[in-house]
Amino acid sequence: MFDFLSKEWIEFCRKLIAERKDIEERLRGFGANIKYYVEDDRGNEIGAVELRVENGRIVYLGEVRSNTFDYEIGARLEVWKAIATGEIGPRFALITKKLKFKGSLIEAFKYEDVLEDLISTFSSIPTRWSL
Repeated sequence: MFDFLSKEWIEFCRKLIAERKDIEERLRGFGANIKYYVEDDRGNEIGAVELRVENGRIVYLGEVRSNTFDYEIGARLEVWKAIATGEIGPRFALITKKLKFKGSLIEAFKYEDVLEDLISTFSSIPTRWSL
């Protein structure tokens, strides 16, 4: 079991995504630098991971290295847990403002299904919901 967003958690997530050859195919033409983050009750960022996609290929998943992102997606820890366990969907979390989003919604909606698949990968990771 891995703490959410820990190095071990990220490595396990990277392996799961690499096994999903359909994700690269469905992301073809898409490129972005994305930050997924956790915030506390006051809205302060308390943990984050960076995902870089180039022409559909995931070229980096790990600790945050960049200062600028095409997309930033964040929520409190309990919201990430609810999404990962299927209690709520990412779209519902976004609509109800439990999931914060910065970036082009128009472009994101073109790839919505596959981006949701990436988030759903979290459910396959044995996670201890702490940072």
